[in-house]
Amino acid sequence: MKVIAFLCLGLFIYIFFKEGPRVIWNLLKDIAWYNWIFLFFLRFIYLNLRTMNWGLICRKFNMNVPFWKLFKARLAGQAVGFFSPQPKIAAEAVRALVLEDVSQRKVFASVVVDKTTELLATIGLVVIGVITAVIIFDIPPGLRLTFIILTLFLVSVIGYFFKKQQKGLFIWLLDLMQKFRIKPWRLESQRDKIQDTDLYIADFYRFHKKTFTRVFLLYILQFLLWAFEFHVSLLAVGAKGITYPESFLVLALGNLAYTLPAVPASLGIYEITFISIFKILGINDSLGITFILVRRVLGLFISGIGIIPLLKRKSLCELRKKADSSP
Repeated sequence: MKVIAFLCLGLFIYIFFKEGPRVIWNLLKDIAWYNWIFLFFLRFIYLNLRTMNWGLICRKFNMNVPFWKLFKARLAGQAVGFFSPQPKIAAEAVRALVLEDVSQRKVFASVVVDKTTELLATIGLVVIGVITAVIIFDIPPGLRLTFIILTLFLVSVIGYFFKKQQKGLFIWLLDLMQKFRIKPWRLESQRDKIQDTDLYIADFYRFHKKTFTRVFLLYILQFLLWAFEFHVSLLAVGAKGITYPESFLVLALGNLAYTLPAVPASLGIYEITFISIFKILGINDSLGITFILVRRVLGLFISGIGIIPLLKRKSLCELRKKADSSP
């Protein structure tokens, strides 16, 4: 785990210097200090809400993990996810691994359910955003087609995997690899534990529908709060006249950038996606670039904090031994 932490630290420094210390410093000077405080406050409220949702799911798996431990695991996942080519997968794997003194099978099951519920809520709002943007704005045909294809792809994939989770997702994936003559011997040796994890996931959807609905609605609330954070960011950089619905569209369409495997922190794809969205909304390029830098600074700051729990955790080998011996 410490190797991962130091790699993240190195990428943190790399991205900081790639953005340019002078540019970041000028940005910090130009934006009022109270805007930064409010943005960091909103970011921590957002992370707390996500942690609370995960905690509600954990309790249904009979895991009484203190909120602070869940929050630190969430921060650690945020750090690794920010510096990873595929942030969603890396972040979820790490936050499951760093939780100690609990059944790893239950932890992984809770993370899968939590992330799936979040994705279902998010993709629903993204669909609304894409439909709204296609109807209202004059979007270039190529970009319109890209948004539609990506949205349909996401809806299909997330819906398919959600259905599979209710029948045994990981065993299905293991069997699928064997059909293609891929034999992951380590995973095969853990087949019984993988089946247990699948059962935990399926049982949650079968017996805890009220909790699933509650968490789903809370993730919609979280998305709306995230959109408000985007709105405050746009106002802070001087985007006069921007409305909350427009900020919602920026977030909804921008979320498509996070689905693409790219490079750490989605460098390049993140910028191109948001600049394209700003052109659609008629936002000045310089304001758009400043907004992107604000989001980068927020992400770097939170991810930097998230590296601290990683440095304090046990090594990956120790965590694997604990996972193998956990009930």
